[in-house]
Amino acid sequence: MGGSGLPGTLLQNIAEYAIMNLPVVVWKDFGLPHLSFKNPLVICVSFSGNTAETLSGFEVASAYKLRAIVAGGGTLLEQTLSRPDAGSAGSPAVGELSFAR
Repeated sequence: MGGSGLPGTLLQNIAEYAIMNLPVVVWKDFGLPHLSFKNPLVICVSFSGNTAETLSGFEVASAYKLRAIVAGGGTLLEQTLSRPDAGSAGSPAVGELSFAR
């Protein structure tokens, strides 16, 4: 997972430190964890866009039609933009932030 997992851990620590009533679950494995949240927002980060664990999580999120924000390029970006509900912000030369409603 390397550096791609850092943003999630940072967000989780900020949420805990700021005592926000916002559950943040960091998952650095294949697939997605079982969650009891009604409408989870899945955030997938992969600097290369080819991290196997991140691709696996995005595939599960897509299969369940979960909302997702994606930061990365490569295969992850291609899969995101192939969804009919996808949108995009940013420049592929600098980095891409995409989402699926």
